[in-house]
Amino acid sequence: MQAPVPPQPPRKNVRSVVIGSIAGVLCAAVAVGGIFAVVAHPWQKKLTTAQAFREYGELLLNSKNEIGSFASEHEVPPVAVYDINGSGIEDLVFVEKDSQSNAVRVCIAVDSDGRIVRNTTDNAEHFVLFTNRSDGSLYRYTIIDNTETFSRLVPEDGSTAEKFVCVFDDSSGSASYAYYPDGKTESGNADDAKRQYDQLIDRLNTSDKDIIVSDRTLDEIDDLFRDKKDIASTSYDDAVDLIGSEDSDSGNDPTTPSDKNDTDTASSDERKQETEKPTQARPTEAVEVYGEFAGNYIFTSGAGAWGSSIELKSDGSFTGSFHDSNMGESGDGYQSTMYVSEFSGSFKNPKKINDHTYYFELADISYERNPGDREIRDDGNDHYTLLIYSEAYGLDKADKGVYAYTADASWSELPEGFRQWSSGMISSDVENDRLGRKCLYVIEPKYPWFGEKEKAGD
Repeated sequence: MQAPVPPQPPRKNVRSVVIGSIAGVLCAAVAVGGIFAVVAHPWQKKLTTAQAFREYGELLLNSKNEIGSFASEHEVPPVAVYDINGSGIEDLVFVEKDSQSNAVRVCIAVDSDGRIVRNTTDNAEHFVLFTNRSDGSLYRYTIIDNTETFSRLVPEDGSTAEKFVCVFDDSSGSASYAYYPDGKTESGNADDAKRQYDQLIDRLNTSDKDIIVSDRTLDEIDDLFRDKKDIASTSYDDAVDLIGSEDSDSGNDPTTPSDKNDTDTASSDERKQETEKPTQARPTEAVEVYGEFAGNYIFTSGAGAWGSSIELKSDGSFTGSFHDSNMGESGDGYQSTMYVSEFSGSFKNPKKINDHTYYFELADISYERNPGDREIRDDGNDHYTLLIYSEAYGLDKADKGVYAYTADASWSELPEGFRQWSSGMISSDVENDRLGRKCLYVIEPKYPWFGEKEKAGD
């Protein structure tokens, strides 16, 4: 859910690794109707997490055969649930192979406007869709014969905003370059094209990246992207389980070791924590466990006018709210839109993972107003706001449970998903590798909830 390169002379040694690695895996892709096709979908302008995930479930079910066709020929996971456009709601990305044309397509369902971008990979022998985490840019890498192309994409519609091309001549060892500053029109200046390509390679090699989907194995991606990357893709079944479109029959307990060999895409920190032997809290201790974590918690990205908050009580119950203001989203009879939720619920079955980590199951959650209800509020001064009642963003998908961390938890040993989201929020408060505040962490889709920072003397 929740972003991660082969150059030319004088970087010929890296190029040789890439060319050598592509011989083992071939992708039969035939371009159909151009590179991108945007398919309209009758979704509302802005989706809540629950609404988006319901739509994603339908898309996965409708594309199950095509996704399976791709997966049967490749060793890499074909689906990712990942926030491509920075909206705070994960988007759905999957790779399918058309049974009629054999075209391999990367399909992106963007939550903000409900369009599906189908990218035919343009006859590519190999492709990688990834984000550059330092600036949030979305890129598509393809290799066709001896031509490598990096396309910076517009997440909302899949169009190409900028394109960098390098063509290698294996007989002479030389390379030529092309640069398309608007994604369509070539600059025509060879020196500038090489400079732009070199600068891109340098940026990517020194930045963290998220590999969203690819046709390449993990070893081959290692050759291409070196070490500064994370893998976001997962299997079809795991994606369906994650978004809740079907009931999972795996029965896996996130607090116990799994027999399934699915750790390739998990960080070593997450694997370490998830395989520690848990201890079931005795009933007499449950109040003490919840009491230790009682307090206020917030879930936010620090950007945009949205946020969720809860108050956790010593008996394991909680009350909370969610809001997302969209001042420019107007319609007939209202000038702005706000997504809101008032909810309450409780946790159950606390388990001790280690001295500073506990695990809670979500027992129940209920709402003051049914998600999907709407009303227009009179704000005065001739201003009206459309209120759309939503689910509890940040907790509504906590089916796999929640980790609870004490203030003494080691920052470096927390799951990578927690640290990535939190790095711009609370990392500056961490001292001597000590978290310094109580936090909760929804295991999937990897959402951190921040408690209040400890006061001096606590």
